[in-house]
Amino acid sequence: MKVQKLTLSLPEKITQELDLFVQELGEKKSRIVANALENYFDMLDLSIAKKRSTAVKSKKEDALSLEQMRNEINA
Repeated sequence: MKVQKLTLSLPEKITQELDLFVQELGEKKSRIVANALENYFDMLDLSIAKKRSTAVKSKKEDALSLEQMRNEINA
């Protein structure tokens, strides 16, 4: 997996918790943060899917056919 360096600022409370997890798990900070972000992105994906599903059910948005979806993906 290709890795990119990233510089970010976090609240002190989060960095303290991160340090505790590093000590307890023996993992690198970057690995713990990457795992946390992957889990968070999964949660966001689910939230977006639920929102879209609700919009389709309430006729606020149209559902895509399988063919339309394939065209969107391959565009």
